[in-house]
Amino acid sequence: MLVRNHQQNLLKQQHHYQKIEIYNSVIHYAGKPAWDPLTVKLRDDVTGAVSKLVGEQNQQQFDFFEQSSASSGIDYKFTTKIEILDGGNGTQTPNTLETFECYGCFVQNADYGDLNYTTNEPATVALTIRFDNAIQYKGGAVDGIGRNIGARSIGVLTTG
Repeated sequence: MLVRNHQQNLLKQQHHYQKIEIYNSVIHYAGKPAWDPLTVKLRDDVTGAVSKLVGEQNQQQFDFFEQSSASSGIDYKFTTKIEILDGGNGTQTPNTLETFECYGCFVQNADYGDLNYTTNEPATVALTIRFDNAIQYKGGAVDGIGRNIGARSIGVLTTG
């Protein structure tokens, strides 16, 4: 199901810093890569369809009635697709400028927010989504993160 979001942060990836102490110097290198959690704020509709979907996902991760968790990650993990559009809303078909696909996602935190009838603000659901890996697409082809950088040879410096 397609859910349009109200607000989100872009992906953040980091390599844990590593170093090797040698006789008279230090060598620095990139360690294991890790992704920061993704935060998304979804606008709920009149029927409550968005909050129901979030509730279904939470129930897949942990059965609150039976007090039992899923037997493995494949039982509840999902894929998230984030498209960055050019803003052609309504007058023309929007073009996708960039796409991120996040794999191995699960809801780490769900905040159903407040309902305040004295304001005109929509009901929102804020999610913190933890994921295992992401691939970046640009122009319909793999580019950037996840791109094949080709064969490497020993003694040849590759800078990107």
